[in-house]
Amino acid sequence: MTQKNQQKNQKNNSLTRIFIGLAGIMFFIPAFSMAALDPSLNLAQICEDASLLDQKEQEFSKKDFQELLENCKVYLNNKQILAEKDLNEKAGEKETLEGEINKITSQIKSLNNQIYQSNLTIKSLGYKIIDTEATIEETKEDIDDQKKKVALILQAVYENGEKGVLEIFLDSGSISNFFDNFIYFEILNNKNQDLLSEYQSLQAKLSEEKENLEIKKGEQEGYAELQQIQKNASVEAKGEQEYLYSITEQEYQQSLSLKEDIESKKAEVEKRLIQLVGLLPGQEQPDFGTLLNIAKTVGPKVGVRPALILGIISQESALGRNVGRCYITNSTNGGGTFSGSGSSYRQPDGSYYTNGGLIERITHYKRDLAPFLELMKDLGYNSAQVPVSCWITDCRSGGYTAKKSSITISSDGTINCPSGYYAYGFGGAMGPAQFIPSTWELYSADVSKFTGHAIANPWNFEDALTASASYLYDLGARSDATGEYNAASRYYGGSSAYAKSVQTRTWCMQQYIDYGSMSSSCESMIFP
Repeated sequence: MTQKNQQKNQKNNSLTRIFIGLAGIMFFIPAFSMAALDPSLNLAQICEDASLLDQKEQEFSKKDFQELLENCKVYLNNKQILAEKDLNEKAGEKETLEGEINKITSQIKSLNNQIYQSNLTIKSLGYKIIDTEATIEETKEDIDDQKKKVALILQAVYENGEKGVLEIFLDSGSISNFFDNFIYFEILNNKNQDLLSEYQSLQAKLSEEKENLEIKKGEQEGYAELQQIQKNASVEAKGEQEYLYSITEQEYQQSLSLKEDIESKKAEVEKRLIQLVGLLPGQEQPDFGTLLNIAKTVGPKVGVRPALILGIISQESALGRNVGRCYITNSTNGGGTFSGSGSSYRQPDGSYYTNGGLIERITHYKRDLAPFLELMKDLGYNSAQVPVSCWITDCRSGGYTAKKSSITISSDGTINCPSGYYAYGFGGAMGPAQFIPSTWELYSADVSKFTGHAIANPWNFEDALTASASYLYDLGARSDATGEYNAASRYYGGSSAYAKSVQTRTWCMQQYIDYGSMSSSCESMIFP
């Protein structure tokens, strides 16, 4: 055998080892074992004691503690169902001091149970965050590994790729070696394509995992904020309980006669008018009770929790109090005027715009202007008299955002960004649910189907809440608390801050639906 053939066989053997090594790596699958928790664990004692739960976290393995958390979730969920049933039964009893104390006591138990549930969720999300971070690191390592494999294959392909079939045949020395070399060459090419595809999949997986990590972190922070609201509500309920213990039956009955009972508070809240900024012709100011009844009707029809619908509307427009302060008067570029004064927009001389100032950037002139004008025509509205959301002062350059104080608007409506920055985003959102015209166009048929209205109107509360519910349903809000959180985040372009606020507002709304009252923390948030 010549030296040239020996070198060729050594290279072929090397390529064979590379191929076999890669195949072995790609088909290796690790095995895991499962272990069950001790069934004698006292869930009632552990799940309701934060310090004991922390102790178990130190004693148990990570896997066993996560299993304990899931068992506690089931336990507390079942307990919450019983607590709500008990509350409903007590609500129907004759109004006596003892009965009211019992009802408040049950409410405190329910609130404490929800606090325990939030604590478990926070801990559980903490572990999921750790797992996701670990997965991200593993994926990064897999990507680096794929890069090395691709480099190895490319090197081998390059060494053989310059040769034609005839040259490979002449260099092989025999028919058998020729076919071996040719097959290895083809296998290396195919394997290279497979590795590149795998590399692309890993990059997509990494991006998805990073997004999931941000969602989980936001959800964990949201539950921490919600837990504080729950604790405040529990403290208030305990204060009311102590007051009831301090008075006599006669004093309690006198308080009922003076309409200081829960029902009078409920009626008072429901009669609060939602002061709209810019009522449309013929539009009446709704009250909270009306919105509540609409949500209770719309929710079951669409398949979304009524409290979540109200939470979204509360976040979007303060329950319809603020549907926008801008008016589209330019049917060419989507610009117009804004109403109000204060720190909305700054002029080049540093002074602030006043009522009626021009602005060129209200609705998106390509995407939303045409459907907006068509909707105005269908509804018989004058577009220059219909309030929509204004452009939020924002200029960007790459990943940087300009200081708001550096952005000005000239008297003709021209937006002036700092050098190198450009105006970002648009306003033009409509009604209590703050849909942009192009999105409303997508949901108007569904809204008409549910409401029976021939033309869906984004300023009509029934239509607006129905559209919001339909959109939330499509975003996954029909599942569980995590599904609701994710849907709320996507409702506003993936914002975790938005989702956290909606989550808290939703809890407040659910408390009112369940018990007919809100804590002071909730009231200050919903009715600022």
